[in-house]
Amino acid sequence: MTDAKIRHEAEIDAVPGLKEHLEEITYAAKRIFMEYHGSACLEDLKVLPSGVCAYVLDSHRWSEEGGGIGMTAVVGIYRDGRTTEQRFKYRDARESQRDCWEKAYAHIEDVVVEEEIARVIVRSSSETETLEFQLP
Repeated sequence: MTDAKIRHEAEIDAVPGLKEHLEEITYAAKRIFMEYHGSACLEDLKVLPSGVCAYVLDSHRWSEEGGGIGMTAVVGIYRDGRTTEQRFKYRDARESQRDCWEKAYAHIEDVVVEEEIARVIVRSSSETETLEFQLP
């Protein structure tokens, strides 16, 4: 269990189906990435009283062709068993010139829901960005 899962265990357990969803997506990512010696873990989570949940995953995979490790931040919204996600590659497995560490999102500052739109404010070590999602 990651530190984020431990920190947010009560919140995760309070939302029906959320624990199973997080376990499935991190397991699925590990299953896919294990061929490439990779992993995926929960970085941050915010659950609103309405049951809408925002999460940040961090996934890594080693390049089979050599060169290094690819890293992607995954920001998602969960509601009533449905999800939508946006992915941000911040480290290229082969060419460091393509790295964009500003997109290494690891923290959720806030989540604002208006009608069927969710705005998730995420932060990396050097950037804060507002991402917009159509609620699932």
